[in-house]
Amino acid sequence: MERVEVGGPTPREALEIFAANQRLEAGPIEDVELAGLPAVSMEFTPQTLVQLFGGPEGGLGVDSGRPIRIIAVDVVGVLFFALLISQSETTVGFELGEAVLETVRVS
Repeated sequence: MERVEVGGPTPREALEIFAANQRLEAGPIEDVELAGLPAVSMEFTPQTLVQLFGGPEGGLGVDSGRPIRIIAVDVVGVLFFALLISQSETTVGFELGEAVLETVRVS
């Protein structure tokens, strides 16, 4: 099957879409690096139960009050997201998640 490139949001535009969601309390979008590539990151907290991704077949929803860090990066024309979802109402675990993300390599 041949891959056909189509236009889509840039990593920053994708995070701006999240930031515009009225059910999310979003922080600033920051420039970061993931797997040696330029990326953008943002922290947000859902104010209600919210579905982040998905459609009729199912989705990824998160409870209110759980801090989330999302990182978006363009990997050779593919928009890639990394999500760090806190298991409590603090961001204590983000440092460990970031340490795992530092091991990601693109080849």
